[in-house]
Amino acid sequence: MVSVCREPVLLITAITVVTVLLSFSRFVDSDMNSLDDMWLYDVPKARLIASGMRLINFSSRLKRAKRLLIAEIQRELRPSTPSYQLFLPALNETHVYKCDNEEHEMRCGGLSLQCVSTMFVCDRIIDCDNGGDETFELCEDIPVSEGDLFVGWFHWTSCHSRPDHRTQIRILRADRYNAFRARVYLRVSVTHLLPTTAAAGPRRLTHAVDAIYNPTRRMISLDVDRHGVVIDCRFNGHDRLECSAHLLASALTCSSTAVLNRQTTEDVGDEDE
Repeated sequence: MVSVCREPVLLITAITVVTVLLSFSRFVDSDMNSLDDMWLYDVPKARLIASGMRLINFSSRLKRAKRLLIAEIQRELRPSTPSYQLFLPALNETHVYKCDNEEHEMRCGGLSLQCVSTMFVCDRIIDCDNGGDETFELCEDIPVSEGDLFVGWFHWTSCHSRPDHRTQIRILRADRYNAFRARVYLRVSVTHLLPTTAAAGPRRLTHAVDAIYNPTRRMISLDVDRHGVVIDCRFNGHDRLECSAHLLASALTCSSTAVLNRQTTEDVGDEDE
């Protein structure tokens, strides 16, 4: 491309120089008294000179535009960090950035600091700038289904005067509606298996309550029982629940964190022993 552009420029320059020399020689031979007489005497050649100068100027501008265009293309193709990422924290530090309404919003995850309402997740409409509200892990890999059983130990610190005992949480029913996939509605059976050293009374305390699974918080929120106690369980992984109990409409915590593991019916064994 460069060699093709140079040849016309050199040719035009040579023509211009020769034309100027011829005009000057004619001016000397004719014994003209002024330059005005020369231009009047040789008007066609003067126009040719002016056209040549304009072509040279145009060629110079064209080369400059070409250089600028090539530089811009190279800049666009050069890999670089997007400017908006320069203001984002490292990936392992984004967890310290919380949503303003943490109870009803979720972080989109990754490098994104965007928060969206937990009501807008899993509706097959992408709200997060990185699509974090419609991922398979969040919307499809649901860890609760009918028949699931979780077993662990509860340690009560208040609300009930009970010794440490085993507790079973069984999912009796799990309903998820296509019109609103941001929640899974559950019917849950909670059984407290009191040890033989407990005070007189039934050794098995069982009650069924409604519950809701929130995929954005990976939490099962059980409805209040007849004693006014509410149990919240958060999934740690796929097969482990970390549960705590508190008194309804109160900041009073009734138990320390209880860890319940996913079990099969055969794993439970005979709880009456």
